[in-house]
Amino acid sequence: MDSLRLKAGLRLAMELSARGNLFLQENKLDNNLFNNFPERCAATLGASLNAIYLLSAMLSPFLPATSDAIDEQINAPRLAVPDTWKVGDVLPGHTIGKAKYLFSKIPEEKEAEWKSKFGGLAK
Repeated sequence: MDSLRLKAGLRLAMELSARGNLFLQENKLDNNLFNNFPERCAATLGASLNAIYLLSAMLSPFLPATSDAIDEQINAPRLAVPDTWKVGDVLPGHTIGKAKYLFSKIPEEKEAEWKSKFGGLAK
């Protein structure tokens, strides 16, 4: 695992996810932005959608079914992870697919069972 740098890849994907969330929070994506600043709203949505598309590619080795679901919702083929990235893989006017939940709720009765089975060792 160390020679493939999987941990570093997953860490980078999680950092991208955190930065994407921060970007959305800082730009206050809401009805006010939509109604009063439509160009900024469109730019925020475009950048966010492209970041999600990149995140899907980065998460693909770790969560392939989730990446497939994201790509389906974006209505785009799997993106190869680029050496450098810029907004522009998903262009204005692109039609996205139907939104769906990416994860299902863990039933309470399974929580303890799965925690003991898959929780790993405490450190």
